[in-house]
Amino acid sequence: MAEKPNERELALAARVNELSDADAAPTIASVGIFALVVDFLKRRVTRGVMAVALLVFIAYHGWAAFNDSQQSMADLQTKRAEAGQMEAEAAAINSNASGGSMQLETLLAQIGKTQAEADQAKADADAQTQLINGMPVAVAQEQANVAAAEAEAQQETAKVRQLVQYGLLGPAEMARRAMSATAPSIFRGQ
Repeated sequence: MAEKPNERELALAARVNELSDADAAPTIASVGIFALVVDFLKRRVTRGVMAVALLVFIAYHGWAAFNDSQQSMADLQTKRAEAGQMEAEAAAINSNASGGSMQLETLLAQIGKTQAEADQAKADADAQTQLINGMPVAVAQEQANVAAAEAEAQQETAKVRQLVQYGLLGPAEMARRAMSATAPSIFRGQ
């Protein structure tokens, strides 16, 4: 009667079976670096590890494509804001209002409003990544809201100054408008 194999002999037999299975696996017939790498991996790495590596590879490139699309949307919003700014500048230049300082204040208010809108668009685009310059999205959103409110107040102030300059607005109406322009949306809950 034959002796039972010991642990070492069983381990050697398992290793021989692994090598035999690896040798029996189909190989790529072409010659080249890619074929050699694939054959090497098929002999040394399990299918589960290769599947996980492929999944990580696909997920990485999918995430990169998603981030690129978000960046493209942010760039598009910036370009739209720049176009709006150019339109505002052209309208201000073509207007028949007298007084260069009044036109300048109106133009600056419009630029501020357009910049606030661009900041808002950037905050919306960056909301997908949950951080903006290391700051939580909610804080950046509120900053954009404050910038928009400030731009609105500047624009209202420019309108009031223009009406006062032409004598169309009395002191009482001017005071009322100034008070409403200082905080246009903060107290209304918007």
